[in-house]
Amino acid sequence: KVALVAIMHKLINYIFAVLRNQTPFELRNPKIHKQMFLENTSQNSAA
Repeated sequence: KVALVAIMHKLINYIFAVLRNQTPFELRNPKIHKQMFLENTSQNSAA
């Protein structure tokens, strides 16, 4: 029961983020996600 609520909470967060940013949901594979994460963290640390 606790796991179900945790999964529902995560899905609701995704839905609200899509609605808030008004962008389509993009399902990414792990390689692309990792590459985007590394690019964003390197940009944030340089700033």
